[in-house]
Amino acid sequence: MGHQKKYYEVKDQRYLGKDEFIDEIERQKSSSYPGIFEIPMKDISIEVAAKMAIPRDRLYSSTRNRMGAYGRAIVAYLAREMTGSLVKDIARHFHREPMTISEAIIKIEGLIEKDKELARKIEAMRSNLMKRGKKKYLITVA
Repeated sequence: MGHQKKYYEVKDQRYLGKDEFIDEIERQKSSSYPGIFEIPMKDISIEVAAKMAIPRDRLYSSTRNRMGAYGRAIVAYLAREMTGSLVKDIARHFHREPMTISEAIIKIEGLIEKDKELARKIEAMRSNLMKRGKKKYLITVA
């Protein structure tokens, strides 16, 4: 059939595809996080420790203290979401196994769905960190 013009129509100077596809992408964009930021893990840890009333040294403690694990999970969640950090890098930062950090992030995601107070606190931390962080632009080659 050769080239068909309908497959080369770019919409809104960004999209190539059917309207349904474009609507889905826009819906996902609007519900997702507004970008990636350059925020040191230390800054995220300080913010979480302060807002969650967890001594900062507990976040880095080698014991399996629940409070420290809970704080690390929140730090890991925010780091992955806000900075695009890899789980293996977060794990290295806390001297933990990547699987442990991954499970912690999944647990926090579930808690956020159920616990509106936690969701509110995390949103406040996110907002504070965004003010201090520098927006990072990802460059991709098409």
